[in-house]
Amino acid sequence: MEEAELVVQRKEDCGCEEGSVKHHIIALNKMDIASVEVPVPEPQVTETRPATAIEPPAQKQEGISTGITSLEGVAYLDFPFEQSYIVEHYANNEKELDEIKRNLNTILLNEKAEIKVIYLTGYSSIDGTYADNYQLSKRRTEALRDYIRERYDLAAGLFILDWKGEDWAGLAKLVEPSGTPYKEAVLNIIEEVDIFNGREKKLMDLYGGSPYKYMQKHFFPLLRRVEYKIEYVVRE
Repeated sequence: MEEAELVVQRKEDCGCEEGSVKHHIIALNKMDIASVEVPVPEPQVTETRPATAIEPPAQKQEGISTGITSLEGVAYLDFPFEQSYIVEHYANNEKELDEIKRNLNTILLNEKAEIKVIYLTGYSSIDGTYADNYQLSKRRTEALRDYIRERYDLAAGLFILDWKGEDWAGLAKLVEPSGTPYKEAVLNIIEEVDIFNGREKKLMDLYGGSPYKYMQKHFFPLLRRVEYKIEYVVRE
């Protein structure tokens, strides 16, 4: 080490990269090596970021329902005397049934649509006995279900049936905005007199029966009906 000497060469002169062995050429020549300051390259710091999970793009799923949709309507059906099945060309039945068929065809002709449930609710007018009218509303509802099933081959489980018998609430709604003779007296009887305590008889006797005859002509046909609601889904 007696003949040692230190040679420092600048980076610009040697053409080498900073931090390399070649960059520092050291010769020792009788020097106190502790007194020599050798440049130490600064550590290279690489900034790192926490890994972030990347969500894959959402895949469109086939067959997803766009939600429940419904079609609603009312069928005013007439029946021949002592018959409980629908005669298509009787009275105004053809027109009423055509409306139902249009609604059903709208759904069934759409390959992406599926009927989930069909609600049928039957009503009757107030003329006659309560028991007879209750059974009439039942038969009217069942007859419409059978008519639909025969023509569209739909499962019985799709149908939910109900029947209400005499529709006094519906009659009151029709009377209120109308020109029914002695309207206030009619509404009072409907509200105050019990069905099984002679309500209809009191209406028939009211002012010689003129209010009752008016309602019989204008309102009773509107009470004999089946309300329907078809719920279905359309899939993508």
